[in-house]
Amino acid sequence: MTKTITSLMFFAVLGATLGGTAVTAAAGPDKSEKEKEKERLEKEKAEKAAGDAAVEAQAAQEREVRQAAEQLANDTAAVMEKWIVNQATSQDKLFARLYFPILNSSPTKYNTQYDQLAERDLVPLEDKALQTNTSFQYAIVTDSNGYIPAHNTRFNQPMSGNAAQDYANSRSKRMLGDTASLIAARSEANYLILRNKLETGEVVYDLSVPITIRGKHWGCARIGYKKLPDPKPSSE
Repeated sequence: MTKTITSLMFFAVLGATLGGTAVTAAAGPDKSEKEKEKERLEKEKAEKAAGDAAVEAQAAQEREVRQAAEQLANDTAAVMEKWIVNQATSQDKLFARLYFPILNSSPTKYNTQYDQLAERDLVPLEDKALQTNTSFQYAIVTDSNGYIPAHNTRFNQPMSGNAAQDYANSRSKRMLGDTASLIAARSEANYLILRNKLETGEVVYDLSVPITIRGKHWGCARIGYKKLPDPKPSSE
């Protein structure tokens, strides 16, 4: 009887020992947890790569817009210089800031002593800049008071008498008096980027570059564009 009890106790101890070993093995690293951690790290890496790509795309877009605006500003200055040399107008007239209201225009349009020259020579330059990229919404030049002597062809339609239609499609010879337009028109920084709400209610980004005529600040070249999406925030 004593021998039987001793045997039973031996197997009980052995069973407990083996059980303990089994429990210890179960408490070790779980394969599924490793896989989850690997997936999390890969997701973070992919999100970072996507974020970096979005930032670089925005930087590349800004460089392209700036280059187009600088080209428009340089081309405009060259054309105006030619006007002066050929006596089509004078430096004094370009800087006179004399605006003559056009009757029955709403919003009010203005003639200047050079706006006909602008219609002929500046619109092709503006249209060329506008066609650089499909994200561009407009490409214009204004004097330091926000006056647009000539707009892009698509916004340079004859007045129809329909106020709403003219507001959107007949934008030449108007004075832009909003804060963003005046800041851009009067800035002499190498370039300036503003978030701008258009008269139509649309929000765009606006990059402007100053235009200088014979060493004197005349106004600016402006390009409005739809900015590429910001990088998405990383998920928790």
